Formats: sequence, structure tokens, C-alpha cells
Amino acid sequence: MRKLIFAHSRQSVSVRVNPARQVRMRGLLLVCLLTFPLVAATAPVSPTAPVTPTAAVTPPASATPTAAVTPPAAVTRPAPVVAPGDELTIRMSQRLGQASVLRAEFVQEKTMAAFKRPLQTRGRFVFARGHGVIWMIETPFKLTYVLAADRIVEIGEDNVPQVRTARDVPGLGQIASIFRALLDAQIDALSETFMVRPEGTLDAWRLTLTPKQGPLTQVIHEIRMSGGLHVDRVRIDEANGDNTIFVFRNTTEDRALTPVERTRFELR
Repeated sequence: MRKLIFAHSRQSVSVRVNPARQVRMRGLLLVCLLTFPLVAATAPVSPTAPVTPTAAVTPPASATPTAAVTPPAAVTRPAPVVAPGDELTIRMSQRLGQASVLRAEFVQEKTMAAFKRPLQTRGRFVFARGHGVIWMIETPFKLTYVLAADRIVEIGEDNVPQVRTARDVPGLGQIASIFRALLDAQIDALSETFMVRPEGTLDAWRLTLTPKQGPLTQVIHEIRMSGGLHVDRVRIDEANGDNTIFVFRNTTEDRALTPVERTRFELR
């Protein structure tokens, strides 16, 4: 038995694991390298109190019907926080994010001060709009994770799913939203959390993401993305000096999920 100590948020948790489980725990650490740092910065926020509707005003009795009251104009959502009138950003928004399903190969490399060498995994992922992400690690071990808005499902070689919900992972909704936005370069979604600076051309673009004021600035220093028709590379520089690099290859588009993929997204 070995004793592993993980620093998570403000607490240190001591966990005893046997060698058979070390590979699974390492896989969870690697696939959630994006989510775990964000957990500390995305603690659940108390929902705002619902607005109490105002009582309807009864019109005075009159033989002449009163004129209809014009309803208030709909609230306009603020525009994404990007350079005003930036043509590249507009064209990227029009070009990217059109496919219902994306599939690609990935190489994921995590550099941490606690390790002499970067931790690297390889595999494939499926991004499905409206469903989430299936992250399949193939090397150096086989593990699959399904990241949805309200849960993370781990599937090992025994094919038995283990479900973690928002109760287990605080801020899971925002974590999933950011992860999906990074994989698909969803500028509107990213600009809700980051200041977005675009550069380059439509076929060779670069995005630099800087967290807005708030807890996220204590965890993420900067995110740099690049690509063309799809996202090719993402680098996440953390505030503590660690970094993560994702490289994506052979990205393809599709209109629908396979039966196996759909079944995995339905796991609960």
C-alpha cells in the first residue's frame, strides 16, 4: 500500500490506495488536469433570488376599453468581450462551431514542478454539441471519461461506469462549459469567463485568453489556442507555473453520434 497526498483547493486529503488502483487514479488526475485547477476557482455560487413578479394592475371600470399595455423590451445579452468590430473574431464565430459532432486524436502533456518529466497521455475524443465530451485515453493505459454538464463518468477496462456528480465535483457545470468551449473554440462562451485576444488569419488563427477579475485569476494565468478549420493546439499556463498542452490531430466532423457514443452519454 502506498500513501498518496493530493492538494485540492484549501485542503490536503490523505488517501491510501493499492497498486491496482494507482493507474486509475493517475488517469483521473491526467484527464481532469483542466477541471481540478478550476474547481478551486469555481465554487458553487448561491443562485440569485428569483424576481417576484409584480401584481397585475386592475384597470378602472370604464365603458371605454383601456389601451393595451406594451410589454417591456426583451433584455439584450451583452456582446462577447472581444475587440470591437474585430472581423477575425466574427468570421471565426461563423466558421467554427457548425458541426454537431467532432472526433479527433489527442496528445496531452502535463508539466508539473513535482515531476521531473512531463506526464503524457494519448487517445481520442468525441465532442457532441448538446451532450458533452467523451475522452478516451489509450496510452499508456486505457480509460474513458464522459464529461457532461452535470456529471463525469469513468469507464475502466472492466467496462463498469463510475459516476461523479456535481456534489462530488463543485463547479462542474462551469468546468464542463469551459472544456467544451476550448475544444470547439466557442468564442461567445469563452468570452463570458476570459478576455479574448484574436490574432492571425481565418486559416491560421491564434487566441489568447486571460481570466477576468475573480477567483479564476488565482488558478489560470493564461490560455493560448491556435488552429484553422478546427482547434489544433491548446496551452494552459497555470498561476503556479505548471502548464498543460493539448495537441489535436485528424479532426473530422459528423452529423450524428454512433450508437455506442450515444449510450455512453446516457450513462448516469
